[in-house]
Amino acid sequence: MKRLLICVFLFIIALSAIAQNESVQRILVSAEAGKGILIGKTNLSPLGVDYRNEYSSGYSLNVKALYLLDKQIGVGLKGNIFCTTGNYLIDGETKYADDIEISYIAPQLEIRRHLKKTFLISLTCGIGYMHYKSVSANEIKMKTTSNSYAVNMDFMFEYEMLKRLSLRGGISCLAANNFNKNRITINNEKSTVKPEKWNRIQMYRIDCLLGLVYSF
Repeated sequence: MKRLLICVFLFIIALSAIAQNESVQRILVSAEAGKGILIGKTNLSPLGVDYRNEYSSGYSLNVKALYLLDKQIGVGLKGNIFCTTGNYLIDGETKYADDIEISYIAPQLEIRRHLKKTFLISLTCGIGYMHYKSVSANEIKMKTTSNSYAVNMDFMFEYEMLKRLSLRGGISCLAANNFNKNRITINNEKSTVKPEKWNRIQMYRIDCLLGLVYSF
């Protein structure tokens, strides 16, 4: 998560330097938070597909920085953190609990269209890198990490409350299904597992988000 935030922060600084030489507002920085809902064949359990239905939703934080090429097209970078927890029985007997954190970073292309002077809609797409981490909360300490390429598509509504500040809300769809290696640490012993395709970690998610956009 720290690396993700650092990357986005450095990108915002770079855009700020560009903005100082611009006479118009071309830089957009936004932050949204909300609920992430897992859908489809999502499997976030480090123990395999048999327990994939034990996770249903979590909390999502979204940050984005864009440079507007014109009034309708922007390019930039998106970072996202999603957190959820599991608490269930293994084989109907053994208690298992874990905390899952999924981070995502990707370049973005955004298309914006004004419906009225202070109201617009935007569609944003990107392909990037997703990192999965599960840390158990049991007596036996177990940590599982994996990574995959992922895609996102965001559909947002914006309302300009002030000259530089807008309210934003909408949905973000994310998908990743190429987690082909799981790096597992149990009591300081490390191993790498390559699960079968049907048993891999995979994620399909819809985030419902609300936040703010600042332009400069």
